[in-house]
Amino acid sequence: MRGNTVVMPRFRLRHVPLVLRALARWLVGTQAGRKLGAVVAILVAAPVALMWSLGGGAAISWNGTWTGFSNDFAPTEGRLTFHRGAGKTASCTVRGETGATEGNGWVFRGKATVNELSCEGHIEKNGRASLALKLKMEWHGRVKGIGGDWDDVDGAATCEGELGGTLAEGGEWEGTCKREGKEWKTSFKWKLDAE
Repeated sequence: MRGNTVVMPRFRLRHVPLVLRALARWLVGTQAGRKLGAVVAILVAAPVALMWSLGGGAAISWNGTWTGFSNDFAPTEGRLTFHRGAGKTASCTVRGETGATEGNGWVFRGKATVNELSCEGHIEKNGRASLALKLKMEWHGRVKGIGGDWDDVDGAATCEGELGGTLAEGGEWEGTCKREGKEWKTSFKWKLDAE
């Protein structure tokens, strides 16, 4: 103390870790600290639980893989991601690309891709997924049949169908593809990555 002036020690940035450690020791090491921690946890968890019970909930994503499109000029595997916003409203992304694939008596070399055009639906609280998926297949390259020559091939098709299943078990998408007056059925299976 100088005269009537009180000199306070200066608080510096290097003191922050010391203060945080002391606070953490107090929260964990004392009964009062543990009670305060429990009260804070309840106050944080209660609004979240209320939002879920009212159909809300934080946005969340799940990543996974798909396999399928057999006998198509398309990749046979790729990535899939589900996105859920507040409530049960959900969307998805589907991606795949390959430089080679083969089917019933033919081989394709070039570039073949699969991408979603739209994917909208619901994921329920129990994990059941139901989404309308529209996607586009595109291929540019060469194709060769058994004993034949390589021929240039370019094209695209639009496919639509229902993607269903559960987040825990995976599921399937079955769709109908259309291209220049042609129509055919195709499908893929999906599952989420292991956590």
